[in-house]
Amino acid sequence: MALMACCQRGDIVAVESPGFYGVLQLLERLGLQVMEIPISTATGMDMDALEESLERWNIRACVVSPAFTTPGGALMPDAPRRRLMTLAEKYDLAVIEDDIYAESGFSQVPDTLKALDENNRVIHCSSFSKVLSRDLRLGWISGERWHQRILHLKMVTQLASSRYLQQGVASYIEEGELSAHLRRQRKLQREQRDRLLASLQARLPRSPICPHT
Repeated sequence: MALMACCQRGDIVAVESPGFYGVLQLLERLGLQVMEIPISTATGMDMDALEESLERWNIRACVVSPAFTTPGGALMPDAPRRRLMTLAEKYDLAVIEDDIYAESGFSQVPDTLKALDENNRVIHCSSFSKVLSRDLRLGWISGERWHQRILHLKMVTQLASSRYLQQGVASYIEEGELSAHLRRQRKLQREQRDRLLASLQARLPRSPICPHT
């Protein structure tokens, strides 16, 4: 719905490369063109490459995951986040923030890109599917200048989500169960990460491995 709200068929959309294959499938289905922007596993989307593409092409939107890209796992530092917002303003770019992994951070939950959005250019999307249950298809979106269009699109494409599912999750959060669940999951995932790295290090002793946190 975010893409449908800010783009028209034939528009160019910048995406992370490598990135989540589902985004490419969605762009194809919507008749949108793809501009692949390389990523670093340390800092995420390459802002130099993005700016070069923006100078050459009329890119309408950018889909980005500042908090833990797929599959690279990068956490975008503050400087490139601010530069992305500057580029968005300069080139009239809609930024779709795919923020579904932020709650899975081992040490802390990173700030959203939207926290830097002073001109209502970031459409923030997130979900419970990655941190609570993959079967729980419940998420949310904050569309800023496109929000009314998104609400209309939701009405004509989905009509309504399950009220009982939403109430159940709301109660789960209010009772503090989500916070407790996330603490357990972070501890478990950190332990699993450490075991994996130890196993790899034992088999590849000459290749030091630096984990992302």
